[in-house]
Amino acid sequence: MLKFDKISKVYRTEDIETTALNEISLEIKEGEFVAIMGPSGCGKSSILNIFGLLGNPSSGKYYFLDHEVSSYSEKQLANIRKSNIGYIFQEFNLIDELTVYENVELALLYQNKSKNQRQELVKKILEDVGILHRMNHYPKQLSGGQQQRVAIARALVAKPKLILADEPTGNLDSEMGQEVMDMLKALNKSGTTLIMVTHSDYHASYANRILYLLDGKMQEYGSQNEIVQARKNEVEVCS
Repeated sequence: MLKFDKISKVYRTEDIETTALNEISLEIKEGEFVAIMGPSGCGKSSILNIFGLLGNPSSGKYYFLDHEVSSYSEKQLANIRKSNIGYIFQEFNLIDELTVYENVELALLYQNKSKNQRQELVKKILEDVGILHRMNHYPKQLSGGQQQRVAIARALVAKPKLILADEPTGNLDSEMGQEVMDMLKALNKSGTTLIMVTHSDYHASYANRILYLLDGKMQEYGSQNEIVQARKNEVEVCS
């Protein structure tokens, strides 16, 4: 489904050149649940932005659904995003002036669906995530866990092939965090491909694969012990 071929991302200022991603090659197949871990400042946001077609690599090739998209125009990338990708953010990114219903409906407004079609889809997904009874409330009237449910509903309502989750439990307590992770796991079991950035070893264990990003390079680990050892090396490499 997704393939990186020697992808690099370099940030340059007048005085400094920083390599966030260094010739990373990897492949993510349809239906996988992949967790990406690593210390702050070591490229996780960069790689998620490239996966989500929100940023271009400095070099290398990115294949999305078998199409090499590295040189696509912003209009072409936008068309792919709205049809294929849903986003879940740590900060929820809901619009305070819109109701729960309107926040979720927003994801459908550019998909040529009628008002009745949008209403059916929005109510169905709000029911699925257990927040339908709050559809006329505003984000500030909801708890953090409820806001994240709305954000998940917004990401899912257009039935995307890929979900990108950036620290989806970062602003939640442990109980709400586990509820969100159970929801994401069930979503993946239904066939949706999911890529999640997390700092939590426990939440990473929900994934089928764990990739660890450090010093611009990607490693795959098969056990929690290997991840713990990698985390012990963070200070040396990224300090």
